[in-house]
Amino acid sequence: QGEATCPLMQLVAQRNMRDRAPAYGMLASGLLGPIAMIPAVLLANEAIVRRVGAYGGLVESTPSGYDLMIASMKHHFVRAMYDPPRIVKLQEHYSLPEDLELSTLEEAFEEHSLAKLVEGSLGDDI
Repeated sequence: QGEATCPLMQLVAQRNMRDRAPAYGMLASGLLGPIAMIPAVLLANEAIVRRVGAYGGLVESTPSGYDLMIASMKHHFVRAMYDPPRIVKLQEHYSLPEDLELSTLEEAFEEHSLAKLVEGSLGDDI
């Protein structure tokens, strides 16, 4: 059969003020001049590091400073201001085994255990 012409699922970030506060603080301090931005960046960095640490996302080895700066700008500053919805094509990320029988698939649907049959993950491009 043909491919669907409309998205099956749409991911939209619903960020609260706590998520946006570090980015807005840095942006507001930039209006006061470059010197005023230094403490705001340090405070925002501390807030971000504490949040990442609370989720267990910190690593033992020291990452590249440049890569960390780019990731921080992309994921914490830019996306806090505007995070557009993205279309996710599930068939590009997930698949079912080729030798899967229809009866096994129907049974998995009935038992709500389809996740055991699905292979793959969304990856880092989302």
